[in-house]
Amino acid sequence: MEVGPAELAGEVAGAVFAPARAMISGLTRPLSWLKGMGMVEPGPEPRRPQFCRAGSAMKSSPFASTPMLTASPNGKSLVFGPKSVEIKSAADLAGKRVAVTRGTGNETTLVALAPQGTNIIRFDDEAASMAALVSGQVDAYASGELIARTLIPRYPEKQFETKYVVQSYWNAIGMRRNDPDLLQWVNTFIFVHNSNGNLKRLYEKWIQMPFPTLPVL
Repeated sequence: MEVGPAELAGEVAGAVFAPARAMISGLTRPLSWLKGMGMVEPGPEPRRPQFCRAGSAMKSSPFASTPMLTASPNGKSLVFGPKSVEIKSAADLAGKRVAVTRGTGNETTLVALAPQGTNIIRFDDEAASMAALVSGQVDAYASGELIARTLIPRYPEKQFETKYVVQSYWNAIGMRRNDPDLLQWVNTFIFVHNSNGNLKRLYEKWIQMPFPTLPVL
């Protein structure tokens, strides 16, 4: 069976959601529903630990940061596309059709750095962005390295390659401020599962790279 962009997006999601599933299984309080990439408890003001990029955005947002959880390769934003398309830096995006998934950090970074004349084409999910690149609707695709490493080997005839790295970053878990109990629970979860090797096992299973040493925010 041919593996298409939708199935590849599912594989990438497995890497992203594995730590979240492990965290949910360790909660002693029941959860009524799971939304997006965060967890939500019932109540008038839901608590939502979320996987997000660490950096200046977190300092100005209503989230309290915890120790880092995941690292590269999903921690690199890059542009990739067919070998025949000449792109070596952001300046070369002018006049090009570049796919990006709406509402992602990759979209924010692309919009900030792309020169005037770049035709940024937004899609609602990564599967649609992947399909646009594979079908030739766009000249390049701005996304994470994990997606590039998943997509490029599946279509060798397309001769996709990484053009340049836009930005490197760490991922972290962010949550609402003034919720010390939940913050302590998440910090304890990370400490315990980092110490017993579970985070290393999940990371190396899904990311297929050596587990890095986690820094502390």
